[in-house]
Amino acid sequence: MSIIKNDNSGYRRYLALIMPVLVLLVACEVVTRVAGIAPLHRSSLIDNATFSRSLYRKDAILGFTNTPGQFVIAKGHYQFTITHRADSLRITRPLDAYNHPRSFKGAIWIFGCSFTYGWSLDDAQTYPWLLQERFPDFDVVNFGVGGYGTVHSLLQLEEALKTRRPPTIAILAYGNFHDERNVMSRNWRLVVAPNGPSETEHVFARFDDLGQLKIAKIRVDQLSPLLEHSALARLIEINLGILEDRQLRAHEVSEALIAEMNQLTSATGGRFVVADIFGDNSILNFAAKRNILGVDIRVDLRIKENNNLPYDIHPSPIADQKYAAKLGDFIAPYLASPPDLPPRS
Repeated sequence: MSIIKNDNSGYRRYLALIMPVLVLLVACEVVTRVAGIAPLHRSSLIDNATFSRSLYRKDAILGFTNTPGQFVIAKGHYQFTITHRADSLRITRPLDAYNHPRSFKGAIWIFGCSFTYGWSLDDAQTYPWLLQERFPDFDVVNFGVGGYGTVHSLLQLEEALKTRRPPTIAILAYGNFHDERNVMSRNWRLVVAPNGPSETEHVFARFDDLGQLKIAKIRVDQLSPLLEHSALARLIEINLGILEDRQLRAHEVSEALIAEMNQLTSATGGRFVVADIFGDNSILNFAAKRNILGVDIRVDLRIKENNNLPYDIHPSPIADQKYAAKLGDFIAPYLASPPDLPPRS
């Protein structure tokens, strides 16, 4: 009778091959975390259900926009109050002032993201509100919405010009992180997927094969669960996103969007201003070459007085006071002079 022996040699060979790979992956994961990269996590100040149910609503043109009403957002003992008008825009003066409309010399439209919207601040602490106080003869309109990029600002401008009196000055508060939003890059999808309602369509712009700028919408599906558990997986995804941004020419897309906003505003007799609120000032170099008005209003958000940490990294009331002062000083001469005349010295 022959005896069949249990041969484990194949299993041992498999372990000999796979174990070094596992050890390498674990080592890379440790090194990545030590370097400061963490797995993907929900970074919103509020929970996802509140985000999708209350603060934002679907919009046929913009994908999503603010929900009208007043909201008190709280995290522990830290809280702030935000108020949206019936047109979904955040107020820049007391509600009673809207109920008793007055005539203005003109309008100041401010476009941007959560920095302009004033996330983590009370209504009266936002820099558009402070500009309204400084220039009471002008109707200051805060078009800022959390999560918006320049592509949203262009669409807002186009729609507003159809129904509103053209602005005296239209201001785009630009941050270089808008580049990835404008093209809906991989890195921005890392933010959108876990922190926003999945049923929302997101607007983005890209160049087609002929070099023409095209605007479209996309729904962002949930990303791989591995990203929420592995810092290494997130690091790989981030670097793939950087490569994709270069291929999509994300910054050039932003420049094209800004040029279009400038053209639209100028065609109505108003002035257009690019305000660099976060970045390396490269957008101001572009603006100068195109004869577009530009101003640097950045503040150092690493300084404690300029942010709302540990609750939120967004600009603090003091930072918004600085934004209002820098921007107000820049536009004041232009508000005093018609568009066809140089500003007063």
